[in-house]
Amino acid sequence: MSVSELQNIVKSQPNSTMRHIIQCYGVSQNPKTNDYIFVMPYMSNG
Repeated sequence: MSVSELQNIVKSQPNSTMRHIIQCYGVSQNPKTNDYIFVMPYMSNG
């Protein structure tokens, strides 16, 4: 799966206001390791 495919999935998800569902702001990929990076808010005790 490519970064652009993951970004499309993230964009297609509705913005949830439910407390137990964390929001995903975006997706990137580390060019050296090819690991995916999900940009999300910090959640203490999460």
